Amino acid sequence: MKTNRLQFIDCLRGLAVVIMIVFHICYDINEISLQNRDWPYYPEIRFWQQCIVLSFILISGLSYRLMSHEKRIKQGLKLLVAGELITLCMHFFMPQEQIIFGIITFLGWAVLLSSLLDRLFCKYLKYIPLEMGMVACAIAFVLTYTVQTGILKLGPWVVTSWPDFLYEQNLYFLGFPDDAFFSTDYVPLLPHIFMYWLGCGGYRLIEMHKPQLLNYSFMPVLAILGRHSLVIYLIHQPILLGIILAFNR
Repeated sequence: MKTNRLQFIDCLRGLAVVIMIVFHICYDINEISLQNRDWPYYPEIRFWQQCIVLSFILISGLSYRLMSHEKRIKQGLKLLVAGELITLCMHFFMPQEQIIFGIITFLGWAVLLSSLLDRLFCKYLKYIPLEMGMVACAIAFVLTYTVQTGILKLGPWVVTSWPDFLYEQNLYFLGFPDDAFFSTDYVPLLPHIFMYWLGCGGYRLIEMHKPQLLNYSFMPVLAILGRHSLVIYLIHQPILLGIILAFNR
């Protein structure tokens, strides 16, 4: 099992970090100056935010196959601790912007759950053609994308409704929050786990058909950012807020 870092994946992660920072600069300026309370809810802004979230999930899935089982467990637990620290900090210092089951917490559970399933079903999973498994994940992602709204949709068509009791139990970690649930960064297992597994399959696909791409660095500075993405994620918002508040005086 390979454990060395791959430049292409680090560059992709670094690019996602840059786009995330630009988004948060715009978000923080708007929040602090109170220019437009509806700005975060514009369709194009929501699309921008979702692209950032999904890119981090997909890239993290690409990295999954690079880790041993022991490293996956260690990485998953580290992410869960980091996610819980973020939740606690937001609860005490910015309760109006609380974060429950955000992107870092999701990634922690995603790697742990995937590692568990690998151990339990590896002898069966190897019989599923890679392309078929990826198509199944893509379909499952589309079908469960609107799970938080209570309906199952296929494009513009409503297929059915999810059972009410799932939401009444506030199973927010799965994607079934109750009416009182609120989180400014909310990334439940459904539908996002399917995007993570798409990334896992994507790595295998690249490895099979174009392995030289994995070591390609299209911008070395992005690779550096990608190698330290978790630290950057944890510290960039306090730094941005401090700078913006200083200029806003």
